[in-house]
Order: sequence, then C-alpha cells, then structure tokens
Amino acid sequence: MNNKLTILLAMTLALTLGACSQSDDQEQTGAEPATPSATDELKQKSAEFAEKAKELGSAVSKAAKEEAAELKESAAAVYDDAKIKAAELYEQAKVKAAELTEEAAKKAAEITEKAKAKAAEIKAEAEGKSAEESEAANMQAIKLVDDAESEAAKVTEDARTEADKITAEAQKTAE
Repeated sequence: MNNKLTILLAMTLALTLGACSQSDDQEQTGAEPATPSATDELKQKSAEFAEKAKELGSAVSKAAKEEAAELKESAAAVYDDAKIKAAELYEQAKVKAAELTEEAAKKAAEITEKAKAKAAEIKAEAEGKSAEESEAANMQAIKLVDDAESEAAKVTEDARTEADKITAEAQKTAE
C-alpha cells in the first residue's frame, strides 16, 4: 500500500513539474507573446493538468484511507491476540501456583509423618529406661515433631508466597 502512495505522489509531482516546466520553456526561449489560440491551448493544458492532479490527489487520498483501515484492522487483531495470550499465560500461572501449593502441602505432610515416626521410635526405645531417660526421650520426640511441623509450615508458606508472586506477575502481564 505504501508503494501505491509513493507512486501516486510521484505522478502528482511529475505532472505539476511538467506543467511548470512547459510554461518556463516558453518564457526562456524568448517565444513571442502568446497568441489567443496559444493562450487558450495553455489554459486547456493547465486545466488538464489540474484535473489530472485532482484525480491523482483523490487516488492518493483513497489509497491513504485504505492503508489506514488496513493498519487499524491489523492493530486490532494484534491487540486481540495479545489479550488472548495474556489470559492464557495468566491461567497457566494459576495452575502452576496451585501445583506449587499442592507439592508443598505433600512435602509438609511427609516431613511431619517422618518426624512422628521418629518420635514414636524414640518413645519406644525409652520405655525400658529410667524415668529420667524416658522423660528426656519424650521431650526429644516432642521437639522433633514441633520442629517438623514448623518446617512443614515454612515450606507451605514459601510455596504460597511463590504461588502468589507467580499469579501476581501473570495478572500484571495480562493487564
């Protein structure tokens, strides 16, 4: 489309310059003063050039409008595609965030179960021992479970934070 505009503009310029140079040629060659028929002919040619220039100007205007319409349609299509892609990315981010949270919950449950199993072992070993040793083993088991639950809570919180961050970035991109 830009080529059409360039060609039409060049043709308009050529016609205009042609009309001007034809008039200048007569002046430079020292031609006799224009006779009425020569004046009429010049007026007619001038009118023809003006008409051609008008037609070319109209064609240039039409071509420019068509180009603008095409560009507008293209921009609208690109914008729509970008909106769709952003929405898809946002949905993918939400799924990824949910997966992270689920994985963290599983890991937290595993940590807690391992700690409880270890605590049960410690308590079982302490059963045949003195009250003091049994109490120390029991305290160790309780601490082990508490530490595991704290670790599980931290893993879960970190996963939620990461999931929130991913979701926020995706939302920002979608906007």
